[in-house]
Amino acid sequence: MKQNIVKLAILFFAAYGVLVGFLTYWQVAKSDALMEHPRNRRLALRERRIQRGGIYDRHGQPIAQSQFVNGEQRRVYTDPPAVAHLVGYVSERYGRVGLEGRLDRYLSGMSRDEWLLELQDRIFNRQRRGNDAFLTIDLNVQRRAAAALAGRRGAVVALQPQTGEVLALVSAPSYDPAQINAMWDALQRDRRTPLLNRATLGLYPPGSTFKVVTLCAALENNVVKPDETFRCLGATGFGAYTVHEPNGRAHGRVNLTKALVVSCNVTFSQLAVRVGQVNFQNLAREFGLDGNIAFDLPMTTSSLLRQGSTMTTSILAQSGFGQGEIVVTPMQMALIAATIANDGVMMQPYLIKQIRSPEGEILMTRLPQPLRQAVQVGTAREAKAMMTRVVSDGTTRRIMASLGVRVAAKTGTAQNPHGKPHAWYIAFAPADKPTIAVAVVVENAGAGSAVAAPVARDVIAAWRKETG
Repeated sequence: MKQNIVKLAILFFAAYGVLVGFLTYWQVAKSDALMEHPRNRRLALRERRIQRGGIYDRHGQPIAQSQFVNGEQRRVYTDPPAVAHLVGYVSERYGRVGLEGRLDRYLSGMSRDEWLLELQDRIFNRQRRGNDAFLTIDLNVQRRAAAALAGRRGAVVALQPQTGEVLALVSAPSYDPAQINAMWDALQRDRRTPLLNRATLGLYPPGSTFKVVTLCAALENNVVKPDETFRCLGATGFGAYTVHEPNGRAHGRVNLTKALVVSCNVTFSQLAVRVGQVNFQNLAREFGLDGNIAFDLPMTTSSLLRQGSTMTTSILAQSGFGQGEIVVTPMQMALIAATIANDGVMMQPYLIKQIRSPEGEILMTRLPQPLRQAVQVGTAREAKAMMTRVVSDGTTRRIMASLGVRVAAKTGTAQNPHGKPHAWYIAFAPADKPTIAVAVVVENAGAGSAVAAPVARDVIAAWRKETG
């Protein structure tokens, strides 16, 4: 009998310990996650009586604000199509996504350290207001990027190379976040997938824009000299696979700079194979492929190979000019351009610059943070010089001439197994002292020089106007 009582007591205390551990886990370890979860009903209940904080750009221009109309709180967005994928939406029915979700604990005034203020507001019957978020975004550049896409499917990402600050992040087609409840079913049925944030979640073959990575890999691994020449006959073979130039055009004798200017597939496929599978993959990973880069919005991982695939010689050759199995996000390509612009140092990209209380007290500030030295300074500067020649000697010289500064860039026309080629353009300016790096992709639009380059030009022009 006594043994049974002892066993029962042990079982009771064990169960009690499990219960205490379970409650501690959810109430302490996971409390912030539960508080910020978009399906948390407490958020919706509080939001009816607490004025949600605003979201502002780097200059204090409002991007999203809340107003009370007939006792009902409404979210008002500045230029909704331009900012939709940046800020996301707030909905009792469909939750919170984008920065509205990421910043919810601050905007809603629900962070745990504010419980005393909330209690005071209840006692004195005061209108409670959430905190305000200030972003790295320049709203005027954001608007210009959205206008430049002109309703086409695609994305634009602009970064400040030395800091990692995101100056613009646009995805098209877009939607109105304030109408999310009314338009939900129509948005879900829309084959253009307007709810998809193409800037951070869209995956595309990069085409010839990836040649700058191959170039850096060749320079970094000392398998080529800048003055070395290559012979392009319009095609070259790697086992059973043959690399072709568009329309079978032969470039003849080209040095490394000329090969980048004319975007020679033959040369860059040969460079990739010369670099070798291991070195090529390692260098691509230094630029962020096959790895998770922390960001303030969800971001898909860019990759060199499909899951379970192997880097064969033919795939390596195709990868050298941005085809094969490579898929990247526009954010990834903007980071690659910004890293070369910043002498090979990859900076942590970020959107959220500062959180301030309703009284103006600074609660949180983000500072620039380097991720790593992706390539040596010398490699980055050689690549920068060659990318500058891509513009001065290439097909986008006239397009960029109106900017009044030297631009470094690379075009791309990425073959797409699901339809017409995607148009790409990556660039930074001024080439000698870059303050902005841009990546543009326009889906199924053909040549990057004709379609994507003008978008990048407009974004750079808008930033130069802002900075004088």
